[in-house]
Amino acid sequence: MNKTTTEKLRYLTSEHETIVVLYISTECERCIALMPIFDELVKEEMFKKILFLEIDSTENHLIRKEIDLTHLPLISIFKKGIIIKNSSVENEEEFRQILQSIV
Repeated sequence: MNKTTTEKLRYLTSEHETIVVLYISTECERCIALMPIFDELVKEEMFKKILFLEIDSTENHLIRKEIDLTHLPLISIFKKGIIIKNSSVENEEEFRQILQSIV
């Protein structure tokens, strides 16, 4: 998963049709525990047309104002530059279901 910033995300959403952004925090134990699982899922063949990005909400304070980050990790799905879904993720199965719904 590629790390990015809020500023770069604005540019990338105009360049890619489908983007999945995973918002995490280095202070979030669940985020840290799920990162290896997320990293493996995004490598699967069925998701190869999706650009996956990671934003650390601890380092990107602007994002807290733009998106409700009350539950981490949080996933945002962008289609043609527009957020079509925001969802907190508790486990691998939830993440997989969200991804399968957009391919």
